[in-house]
Amino acid sequence: MKASLAVLVTTLLGSNEAVGLPKLPTTSYDRPPSSRELEPEAAAGVLSRATFAWLNPTLRLGNQRPLEEHDLPPLSKMDSSQTATDNFDHHFEAMRAVGTASQPNAVALSLWRSFGREFAAAGVVKLLSDVCQLATPLLLRHMIALLEGGANAAQGVRATLALFAVSCLQAFSLRHYFAQLFRTGLRLRAAVVGATYRKLLRVAPTARVSSGDVTNLIGPDSQRICDLVPYLHALWFAPLQVLAALGLIISECD
Repeated sequence: MKASLAVLVTTLLGSNEAVGLPKLPTTSYDRPPSSRELEPEAAAGVLSRATFAWLNPTLRLGNQRPLEEHDLPPLSKMDSSQTATDNFDHHFEAMRAVGTASQPNAVALSLWRSFGREFAAAGVVKLLSDVCQLATPLLLRHMIALLEGGANAAQGVRATLALFAVSCLQAFSLRHYFAQLFRTGLRLRAAVVGATYRKLLRVAPTARVSSGDVTNLIGPDSQRICDLVPYLHALWFAPLQVLAALGLIISECD
């Protein structure tokens, strides 16, 4: 299965000269720009973005009646399939120029160079969320120590406000972590589907490309990649959370 998928990707993303056809100009297959206003997210303020309040009108309308296409906010340019595919094609063509596009990991490396920065930025946000999660029991222990030591009201208020601020920051960072990674996964899926579609327009009629393999590549396979992206950071934060929990338990036992 993996071998056949690798052969299919190599066939679809290989050089145009291999099939004897000239390189066609890229065309946009997204819907044409509408006359609607600027997308709400781009016009939203810092607080609105932090709380996702710019989605409230759409959610309120969806609570009243089923949403239709014209009810949805305009798609951001960075989220469009054309932008995602152009970004991937740029990095893949750069690898082809230096003769490394035929390597088995060429597609994965091109995807990383295209979307790795935003993926890594989401990891920093997740680290901030984990730090806040670790700080919560420490603050609770500090509050208990204040109560046992007969602290005054001012100290209790400061500790309570600190706990509230840390909890809010943890909630905001975790929600933005998942929002960013789900968006990155959708962009990655759009790049895979878009690059496959563009290449199919240039494949010679005599090329041996199975329609079933193509359907699997632009359907279930690309969707699996999209679903995997939000959970890849668990490779590092899951062991970190376990070690932090063990450290707290050991410190309490001492």
